[in-house]
Amino acid sequence: MSIDVRLFALIRERIGAELLTLTLRPGTTIRDLRQRIAGEHPAVNDILARCAFAIGGVVASDSDVIPNGVEVAVLPPVSGGES
Repeated sequence: MSIDVRLFALIRERIGAELLTLTLRPGTTIRDLRQRIAGEHPAVNDILARCAFAIGGVVASDSDVIPNGVEVAVLPPVSGGES
């Protein structure tokens, strides 16, 4: 199955792409995808664990299965705000 992974901010800069098109096996979870990206792009390992992932615009948990043909977004950690 094929999916698009949209990248933002520092992850996009470090990988050098805005979009990754990946072929995954059926039943792949967000956790599996996170591990694959980390394995293929070690330059993002330090922030990837803190990123959220969204499937089709909805924030997903690590155990969520990724359906065929969707776009998955890697959302950078948010910082700032008032103390």
